[in-house]
Amino acid sequence: MVGGTIDLIDNDELLTKNFYLKSGSVFVSSYYTSDPIVFFLKASYGYNGNHTNGNHSLETGDVLSITPQIYFAVNPYVSLNWGVRYQYKQKDTYDGNAISTNQSQLGWLFGASYELNAKSVISADMDKSETSTYSQSTFTLNYSYKF
Repeated sequence: MVGGTIDLIDNDELLTKNFYLKSGSVFVSSYYTSDPIVFFLKASYGYNGNHTNGNHSLETGDVLSITPQIYFAVNPYVSLNWGVRYQYKQKDTYDGNAISTNQSQLGWLFGASYELNAKSVISADMDKSETSTYSQSTFTLNYSYKF
């Protein structure tokens, strides 16, 4: 699978301005199935465009991430998943001066999915990430509809 996203609006508090269609990401993913287990691999690249306001400029570093996961089909409608995410983020700069360094991050992923019908799936995922400077936990609820 190949896909992408685009951020419609970025609210930048450092430059106190909204930016439109300046950043986004693309991804490729692949999987291998050995019933009831699915081995899944996703690679993504996130682009963050330059933000300028008057004489000031903020450049947020781009992000590369690789995510291997394993899905286990409990029954035809329910699956559980777990995996890891490695992420590399380039430095951020403000007016040409570095305000953060390049960073690597390792995260643990856990989740569950339920197939509502042949075209709809609801998923709940937990992501726990650690860097040298902070720790972050994220809970995501996702609804997918297949065309």
